[in-house]
Amino acid sequence: GPEYDGSSKASNLPAKFDRQQNVRWTADMPGRGAGTPIVVGKHVFLTSIDSKRNKLVVLCVDRDTGKTHWKRDGGTDYTSDLSLHDRSNYASPSPATDGKHVVFFFGNGDLCCFDLDGQELWRRNLQKDYGNFAFQWTFSSSPTIWEGKVFLPILQRDTPVGRRSGPKDPNNPIESFLLALDPKTGKTLYKRNRPSDAIVESRESYGTLIPR
Repeated sequence: GPEYDGSSKASNLPAKFDRQQNVRWTADMPGRGAGTPIVVGKHVFLTSIDSKRNKLVVLCVDRDTGKTHWKRDGGTDYTSDLSLHDRSNYASPSPATDGKHVVFFFGNGDLCCFDLDGQELWRRNLQKDYGNFAFQWTFSSSPTIWEGKVFLPILQRDTPVGRRSGPKDPNNPIESFLLALDPKTGKTLYKRNRPSDAIVESRESYGTLIPR
């Protein structure tokens, strides 16, 4: 939320709701997604999988009507396996915005940015840039925009898993790290490794950064 603490200043919210009660509108999505939508003015931004085309997609929906304003492909085809298993998929992180740029991230490393009108500004894949992730389950940390920077934690295990093949290589360790990027260009401003005495899955985190 706007205060980075999970709170909302909204008022007159319904105390009870279900599929019919206190529902203003519904909208059919192109497929599954596990991220939390974000609201900016009259826009609702979210991610999903287009199940017919097997593509990662980003959407902008009208807050008052549920009508889709625009829909764009969000992935770079780094991998065609978008579901992984029946409990999750790569469309799990939530978008982030500073009111001008909307940044979308996916669990396969695809990171892209659009303006509020759906114009693509940049895209990249973090696995291509920094090596394959080492997570047992679907990576789902969400980006945070704060003080003019996009922050994203890649806190992973130190042993190979999934797309990383072969035994652990002491000469090429798997590092956890924090990225700071320019929201205008997507370029890395800095990368900081996160040292830890933990091992294997104890290093993994899918949490989202909260600035203090």
